[in-house]
Amino acid sequence: MEGVPNLADLAKNMDPDGKPARIIEMLSQRNPILDDWVMMEGNLPTGERATMRVGLPEPSFRRLNSGVPNTKSSEAQVDFTCAMLEDFSQVDCKLAALSGDVGAYRMRKAKAHVQGFGIKAARTLFYGDETVNPDEFTGLAHYFSDLSAENADNIIDGGGTGSDNMSVWLIAWHEDVCHGIYPKGSMAGLSHEDLGKDVVQDSNGNNFTAFRDHWMWDLGLALKDWRYVSRGCNIDVSNLTKDASGSSADLNDMLTSMISRVESLDGVRAAWYGNRTFAEFIRKQRLYFTNVRIDMEQVQGRKVTTIDGMPLRVVDALLNTESRVT
Repeated sequence: MEGVPNLADLAKNMDPDGKPARIIEMLSQRNPILDDWVMMEGNLPTGERATMRVGLPEPSFRRLNSGVPNTKSSEAQVDFTCAMLEDFSQVDCKLAALSGDVGAYRMRKAKAHVQGFGIKAARTLFYGDETVNPDEFTGLAHYFSDLSAENADNIIDGGGTGSDNMSVWLIAWHEDVCHGIYPKGSMAGLSHEDLGKDVVQDSNGNNFTAFRDHWMWDLGLALKDWRYVSRGCNIDVSNLTKDASGSSADLNDMLTSMISRVESLDGVRAAWYGNRTFAEFIRKQRLYFTNVRIDMEQVQGRKVTTIDGMPLRVVDALLNTESRVT
């Protein structure tokens, strides 16, 4: 049966002495954006309906003995939807018993599911598009994908062409501008239900007992004010150099433009997000240029790269294979 472990899987999970092996997570990814992601309960069972001001009243100059017209602001409502991430897992009760420690065996299997949810959530946060896949929620790249759109000032074009481009993001998280959502009346984060021992069927319809688990995560993104997010896109990976020579290679110049386009950094949780390639070359250019405001700071006992005082998060969900944003 596909999607369920077998004896061969068990053998790969055992040390030579017959004890559960410590698994090296070769497929794990770094997606710390999930820690920064401010999550808020939506006001709809399906997500969040946001009311945004789209027009301001304009006062008039008055002369004596003459009046001025009444004016008012204008508002618009936008619905941001949540998506449902779900998964089931099962393991033959006999197989779990053969491991020598049923609880430890199931815990190792559970760890892989948690990683899988994190990877899928982070990837969708950037690249999800419910107009293409209605089952997803819409991510940030969809909103910052048109160099002629209203928010084009917050899209910095690195000039790269082809399909070997990457992006860097500056995001200011706040409940009024950009945040994660979960449905009204539900619970934030990944939930797990241990379904215990159950009778299941194999591919031939024959019964056996298995431990089953159910994993659920309802989540979405609400971008209420695009002015608090900036995307540096079309960074041609093949052109990157430590001395910023060549087109689309000067990352520091791009970051300077990005930070100047964000509306405000007061009262928000702001951070940079780039993949490992970006982190590598921004550090190389930091060493090459002495006037760049990139530092290494100790945060909770860990060295963290900061740019203009804001942390750089390495996010593996960000690709080196983006098509050109036009």
